Amino acid sequence: GQTKRMHLFEPRSVDMVGDVLGRAHGLVALLYRDGAGGVVPVATVAEIVSCKKLGAAGCVVVVRGVSRAKLTGIPVLDPDSWGMVLVDEIS
Repeated sequence: GQTKRMHLFEPRSVDMVGDVLGRAHGLVALLYRDGAGGVVPVATVAEIVSCKKLGAAGCVVVVRGVSRAKLTGIPVLDPDSWGMVLVDEIS
């Protein structure tokens, strides 16, 4: 799949990467919002393929898109945090 290199510097984003690598085998679902601010029911599943920590400057991660997924369980999303969602892979 397509890869994307990102420099993450916000503490919540850097913390998320550590949690995803430790608890979710490096897999993350990228959610999208529609024009009205709602969550689109389809997500991109991506794998964190590398992570370089930069100390106070955050980290540089490379993610690779691995599939699309339908959201089957969405908790109340805190805009200042991140959370876990349930998905079914779309084949």
